[in-house]
Amino acid sequence: MAVPVSGPKVPYRINQASNAEFRMRRERQKPPKVRPSLIDRIQLAASYGRQVDGIWIGSYFAPEHLPRVERALLLVKQHSPLQYSRIIRDLERIWIFLLPGGLAEYKHSLKACVLDKRSVADSAVNIEQIASAIVHEATHAKLERFGIEYDEDQRARIEAICFRRELAFAVRLPDGAQLWEDRHEI
Repeated sequence: MAVPVSGPKVPYRINQASNAEFRMRRERQKPPKVRPSLIDRIQLAASYGRQVDGIWIGSYFAPEHLPRVERALLLVKQHSPLQYSRIIRDLERIWIFLLPGGLAEYKHSLKACVLDKRSVADSAVNIEQIASAIVHEATHAKLERFGIEYDEDQRARIEAICFRRELAFAVRLPDGAQLWEDRHEI
């Protein structure tokens, strides 16, 4: 006579909570399409740019910054092809522009990773740091594509996800630990 083997009982309310969370995620709507502002469109039209694997890379100020961004993308492509494919899928452009603070930001209306012109031009900021910033901002784009909005109450969780993707990329690089330390000193 065989005795049925049963695992530990899971309380029903735990299953209910996870089902409710799943329903909330499923019911989320994708963020509405936001058209770039007139000023952004004019500045983009006045920018120097080129296409690399279907993504537009441009600079509002000078084209001499473009090769550094191209080398950063090549670095991602060589060391993390999966992350590179996500960048190509989730971003439409990488734009070098003047930012008030930080190395990079994701701009929803442009579907762009915007890199700070001063950081890209600074020789103290290496290619690995630029590549890492692009990976981070592309993760913001991916989360947005899944309908996860960047609300203040979600900020810590979203940033944690983006930093984990950035770290996962950094450890694939030959000097990944040093990159991670340098990136967070900026």
